[in-house]
Amino acid sequence: MELYADKKREEPEAAGDVAVVMVHPYTILGGVQGLLRGMAEGVARRGYTAVTFDMRGAGRSTGRASLTGSTEVGDVAAVCRWVAENIKPRGILLVGSSAGAAIAGSAVDKVDEVIGYVSIGYPFSRMASVLFGRHHDAILKVSKAKAIHHGNQRRIHKRETVAKQAQICSWTG
Repeated sequence: MELYADKKREEPEAAGDVAVVMVHPYTILGGVQGLLRGMAEGVARRGYTAVTFDMRGAGRSTGRASLTGSTEVGDVAAVCRWVAENIKPRGILLVGSSAGAAIAGSAVDKVDEVIGYVSIGYPFSRMASVLFGRHHDAILKVSKAKAIHHGNQRRIHKRETVAKQAQICSWTG
């Protein structure tokens, strides 16, 4: 696990009250915490504490990655609980990249201290739905704040757009 904090922050003190837990892309395809280092450093420069970690089977982590990311949801929740107990932020923002977005989304409601969720490059496709489709419903049901960025344009998608995309990508929808 890596903690990022910057004493030369660019934002107000209140930013330090929120920790950002960042979830890396799919371990089986080479995802590791180091892929999020640049984003974590940028988040820290803005006054937030950023936390990256290797999910099971990645980097120095022990264990074996699951095919669908289901056991990794527990790993994300455990890291969030550790952050809540040891760093003691006002709240935790979960940020996931690629398949890490699907996994993080399924962990949002598992830890009370998580106040929101940001998805970067959520894996929407029929093929990705074979592996990560079980995460779609969990993310759509999250009542906490969420922002989902998908595609190559600078925009955040509405819940209805995400639900439609999830249905299009599902084998049953």
